[in-house]
Amino acid sequence: EDPFEAGIGFTVSRAKADDFVGKDALARRRENPRARLVGLTVTEPEALGGELPSGQVRSGDDQVGVVTSACDSPFVGAPIALARVATTAAAPGLTLSVSATPDGATASASVTRIPFYDPEKSRPRS
Repeated sequence: EDPFEAGIGFTVSRAKADDFVGKDALARRRENPRARLVGLTVTEPEALGGELPSGQVRSGDDQVGVVTSACDSPFVGAPIALARVATTAAAPGLTLSVSATPDGATASASVTRIPFYDPEKSRPRS
């Protein structure tokens, strides 16, 4: 795990002139992260039987990530989640499956941009 995978890469300065332990490794990870933090909107909430998504994120038969947190969103009108997924599965609009319970209930989820609420910042502010 590193700041780029956690979605807080902005905290690591590119311009720091001083040398420090791990500087080269962080530069490599900035360019080639293994995973990304993405938003998921559950498109089949009824398949989860009222549970929120938790656990594995899958693309077909392959596990590509994990749900880090989830909640019901009245604004979106569906359960939403944050998940850390492989960079190959992080494209907005991609359909993945999420699990909710250990018994294997799964539902489809769409990869969405974060923040869920007004990502284009086009809504007027008061």
